[in-house]
Amino acid sequence: MVRKNTNVIKRERAFFSNEFWNSSGHASLVIFFTMTFWLAGQWLGGNRGWAFEIVFLFDSIAILGFIWSLFIALKIWNKKHSSGDS
Repeated sequence: MVRKNTNVIKRERAFFSNEFWNSSGHASLVIFFTMTFWLAGQWLGGNRGWAFEIVFLFDSIAILGFIWSLFIALKIWNKKHSSGDS
């Protein structure tokens, strides 16, 4: 009989909890989709010969997405730091 480590089970439950997806989960999804959007825009712009203004629009939107994610990550860090957790 194979037993799972209780720490692994706690981490799995923490990952699927609503608290995770209310803050860090959303930030991680925004980072993932922002990076995918930005890479797709760069690839399409290079292959289709788009003007640099259009490709720059993809860059600007990606920068805004990354800045938003940074603010959310700092908010999560500050909340964890202020609550006394290590």
